[in-house]
Amino acid sequence: MGDSHTRSRVWRFFRSAVHPVTDLAYFARDYPRAISLLRVLPKSIDSQSVPNWREWNNSPDDRLIGFDHFVTHEEVPNWAGDIGDIDGFSSSKSRLEDFKSTSDMVIANSREMLREISEAGLKENLAHTEIRIIHNKGIDSLRSCSWDRRIFLMNSGGSHHFSAAKLIANELDVRIEINGTLNRYSINPKAVQVICDSYRIFLVSGGASAWCGLHDALKKMSAPWARRDLPHPYDKEDGIAIFLPKNNKNSMAAARILDGSGFLDLSSHLRSLLDCA
Repeated sequence: MGDSHTRSRVWRFFRSAVHPVTDLAYFARDYPRAISLLRVLPKSIDSQSVPNWREWNNSPDDRLIGFDHFVTHEEVPNWAGDIGDIDGFSSSKSRLEDFKSTSDMVIANSREMLREISEAGLKENLAHTEIRIIHNKGIDSLRSCSWDRRIFLMNSGGSHHFSAAKLIANELDVRIEINGTLNRYSINPKAVQVICDSYRIFLVSGGASAWCGLHDALKKMSAPWARRDLPHPYDKEDGIAIFLPKNNKNSMAAARILDGSGFLDLSSHLRSLLDCA
């Protein structure tokens, strides 16, 4: 068995010396954890639960093109909507990530604020001075991202009283206007087009050892490539984005191997973000 293993390693060494592409094929075989789907992130009322694709504006790697305006920003100074339009918050005494709705949070942690489902109860909660979007204009603001569609109150307090007022207003079928500055972020279709026209993009997971194996295999193929971390709240365990330039034949040879091995094509995911708008 030992001799067989040794012969296999020797054969693999000579094969990869003559055909460097073989190393990448072996990488795909030896690191099955490197092949994964992009994790479906649980939605919560925490603004931090929304993937922060703004992190991809500009690029720390000069070789990558198309990221100068990957996400565009529009400020709407006098946005007006109903209290029911607000889906979550940026801060709270509660763990926002534990709740799927503002109603769930206030029922679980501040039920006393709901003791009176009436106009009096509504007025009492709305009178809370920490709801600064109502009582102290210009401090709190609103945020929406085209790839998520929800609206978050970027607040410095008052999340429980706001949630109670929202629930009571809904029960009474009363409209409460919320007015403030809305910061609206959108994926730039032109940037996505440039990026997808210029690169094959793959998700590679598996941690540092897998990335080192990939680096060595691509180096032996003389295949240029670049990488980017996924935006928060994805983390290192979710993988990194690998960019292979389409104008290089070695990189495209590598792309065909990754394709055939089942690595996730992130280009499709980037295009799908546009469909959410």
